[in-house]
Amino acid sequence: FRLDVESGEATLLRDFAPLSLMPAGPSVNQAGDRIVVLTVGRLHPRKGQLLTLRALRALAPEFRERIEYWLIGSHPRAGYERELRQEAAGADFPIRFLGDVPDEELSRIYDRADIFAMTSINHGDSIEGFGLVYLEAAAHGLPIIAHDVGGVREAVADGVTGLLVPPDRPAQLAAAFEKLIADSALRRQLGGIGQADAPACLLPNGNILCAASPSFYVNPSNPTTYYEFTTSNTLLAAPSPPNAPFQNAFTETMLML
Repeated sequence: FRLDVESGEATLLRDFAPLSLMPAGPSVNQAGDRIVVLTVGRLHPRKGQLLTLRALRALAPEFRERIEYWLIGSHPRAGYERELRQEAAGADFPIRFLGDVPDEELSRIYDRADIFAMTSINHGDSIEGFGLVYLEAAAHGLPIIAHDVGGVREAVADGVTGLLVPPDRPAQLAAAFEKLIADSALRRQLGGIGQADAPACLLPNGNILCAASPSFYVNPSNPTTYYEFTTSNTLLAAPSPPNAPFQNAFTETMLML
């Protein structure tokens, strides 16, 4: 994510596909009849790809035969990817390591997927922050499965836009996958709410900014002017800052960039 503090322009970079104000079209699953579980993020223990993969391998056979797992992202150190590939070699369902992909292709992959999963964990001193990638997945109409750590709860509403599971609960994580795999109506429900509530908000200069809601954006050219993002995809001028200024994780992130 990049915010130009002089112009107010906001840009999503690398792992984030560009968003549009137009609603996304219907998903096209090009993995045959299989349900595609997708993870987007650098291959790193904190991102939890190995935990997702193990949870999928732990599913009952009738669920495993219905899924395919796609991973997008790479890492300069090969050790973790090698561990992932070794785990994948023992799976009896398709697993695709797609590496880094350009934004236009990433957007198409989102539209082919059925479930988004990123089961991040706290890793040493590294803690999962707000997680814009969850909002990006929601904007593509995907229900989300994630660990309830760090700032993830600010991006994923448990039971509303996705399912949050405590870390270190592999049986609960597997049960969350089984729940969404078995219930296409629930997938549509969570994905639909997430798509409606992942606001593509307009900055004063007309640029699009993906943000949690409610949240406040400080106009960089006039620090006394605040704008509030709302769930109705509107941007309201606020006469004063929030009661607890800059406690929202997303706002703090913007101010630090």
